[in-house]
Amino acid sequence: MKPLSHLRSLVTPAALALAATVQVAALAGPAHATVIYDWSGTCTVGCTGTASAELTLAPTYVPGTPFGSDFVSFVFNASGPAFSLSFPPVFALPPIGALPLVSGPALANVLITDGSLHAFNSLTDGRWFMNSLTENLSGVEGTFVLRTAAVPEPGSLTLFAFALGALVFLRKRRRWANVVASAVAWRFRSRFWSPARRTPDCAIA
Repeated sequence: MKPLSHLRSLVTPAALALAATVQVAALAGPAHATVIYDWSGTCTVGCTGTASAELTLAPTYVPGTPFGSDFVSFVFNASGPAFSLSFPPVFALPPIGALPLVSGPALANVLITDGSLHAFNSLTDGRWFMNSLTENLSGVEGTFVLRTAAVPEPGSLTLFAFALGALVFLRKRRRWANVVASAVAWRFRSRFWSPARRTPDCAIA
């Protein structure tokens, strides 16, 4: 059985690593980056050229899935004539839809409205509509492109790096302990063990 001092030498680094990891975790907060999609569509009615928009979502949003409560803001721009509209983060009707993982048309029809006369639609077939009190725009080839995704804040990255370093340290310590144990065992055998003496040959009568 291994002495308690040997167990204590292995447990202490693990306990220290665990305590430090918990401390770093307490200091690390949630990610602060937002998820941003760029949208573009070809104008066919009420505008010319290409319409564009910026859709901002909370860090909790996962690309390729439906969104709703993740909504932060939506800004739409078109030209011919110039038209711009910003949707606030508070709605009578919550936004609905699903966005592509990286780029492409909506995975499920997107509807963003303030519950009055302002509404934006981008459909899965690429058709899109922008209705307001003064303008009714529409077009085709509506496409979302993921610009930025949420990333962990530095505290979370520090936590991961520290935990990884602690695991490497403990693994190397265990490996070194095995090497020392093997060296001690070899030294013990070389000092106290000797081969059996050979039996002398019997004399020939």
